Amino acid sequence: MESFLPLETKLWKPKAMRSGDSTSEDEDEYTFAELAADCDYVVFYFAEQECQRCGRATLMLAERYAALRAGGKARFEFVFVSSDNSDAEMRDHYRGGMPWAALPYAERALAVRIAEL
Repeated sequence: MESFLPLETKLWKPKAMRSGDSTSEDEDEYTFAELAADCDYVVFYFAEQECQRCGRATLMLAERYAALRAGGKARFEFVFVSSDNSDAEMRDHYRGGMPWAALPYAERALAVRIAEL
């Protein structure tokens, strides 16, 4: 996969993607290279907690994502890119039901770069 995002970029791994039974609220990290290794496509999903349309879209997208992933034929992955106003807002939003990876809020420069593509 050709990448404009540095392969060593750290992403958050949601609980649904973790191995084992973790009860920690902290997100595990892994690299973009690890995420993209088995993918044909990586989709960047921009949303913010205060956007009501984003909330409805996230719920519908999460349901469809789960169905496609459960089928075992999905060769794609999503990465949440926050448009929230703070790290705390972003974490609350992300933990509200997103089953895919996320670009940490601290990576704002990369988020802007992705948005400009």
